[in-house]
Amino acid sequence: MKHWIAWLLVRNNGIIMSGRYLREPAWTPSEQFKQNRLEQKHRSMVEPCTLGSVAAFNESYMDVVDWAYQKVGPPEILWIFLGVFPLWFFVALSWSMFVTHPLGPDEYDQFAYTILTVLIVGSAGIGGLIWFGRILYNTFTGCTHYPVRLDRKNQMVHVFRHNGEDGVSSYRWRDITFGMIGGGALQRSFLKGVMAGYVRRTDGSYDYFRLGVMSPAEEGMRGQWEYFRRYMEEGPNTLPEPEILLPIQSRRESFRMGAQLCWFIAGPMLGPAIVLAPLTVPGSLLRWFVMHATRRLPRWPQNIIDTCQVSPDDRYAHKPVKPLNVSLGLAFFVTLGVLAFDAALLFWFIGWLSQPGYR
Repeated sequence: MKHWIAWLLVRNNGIIMSGRYLREPAWTPSEQFKQNRLEQKHRSMVEPCTLGSVAAFNESYMDVVDWAYQKVGPPEILWIFLGVFPLWFFVALSWSMFVTHPLGPDEYDQFAYTILTVLIVGSAGIGGLIWFGRILYNTFTGCTHYPVRLDRKNQMVHVFRHNGEDGVSSYRWRDITFGMIGGGALQRSFLKGVMAGYVRRTDGSYDYFRLGVMSPAEEGMRGQWEYFRRYMEEGPNTLPEPEILLPIQSRRESFRMGAQLCWFIAGPMLGPAIVLAPLTVPGSLLRWFVMHATRRLPRWPQNIIDTCQVSPDDRYAHKPVKPLNVSLGLAFFVTLGVLAFDAALLFWFIGWLSQPGYR
């Protein structure tokens, strides 16, 4: 495969927050990965935490959502804007040049310049639509989330890829090498807030997956790793119970939960929620549509279900799910106010641009 094609595949794979949708052409651990190894046997002094990533927790196994699950919604609004805006600009420019302000008899020397401008803008618009359309297609299709099951009872890790035959990859816990900064076909670095694990195949290539949700803080990532590591190595009795259990096991998330994940994408703080409201509020509506209308629920194969039986007297398995403890009342009304202000400001700006004196 030519170098530039590999770069394009890998780069786009990273943009759509993958590792679940596509496999990179050839993944290899980088030097940064080797320097940031996460050891299964080594107990650190970092306080273990889940970062809200756990969907099921019991003495036999723990289900962890994929790292892109919490981010669905607002990024897609941005992709839609970036994909549609160049095309809209192309249509508006063409309409202005050929319909509302056509060239006069004394302006035909500018015809070639006009055509060249329209072609350049049109090519950029169509290219952007195809590029971001591919990202959105992978967002709208697939499963609501892509769990990783830490099977403590059998000391296995089951990585969900898709529904159906060969949709789950299973690895022995002790055969996996974990790290926080990855590699890839072009030896690029992963985002520092993402954990990865790999297993080397018999042919010398690598099979990799990403574990847990992303966090910009290294302490949070190491705390999350310590939670997973201690669960597999020492058992759930050595850990605090998860702060929350995401209520998505074999069912779809509620609009309230999805909205909270979108509105507080920068953390449970009112200030960032207000600033990001023009992105996160429509993102929460889009998230609900994606999670309820276009994506399927993930289904573990029967052989995984059979090997991960929960004991009837499991002290962790039958506790009620804790809701996300974030108040939405004040944030909801403040967000509506911010959106109304943004709409008024946009209306004023369009009117100001439309004034004859502006040109």
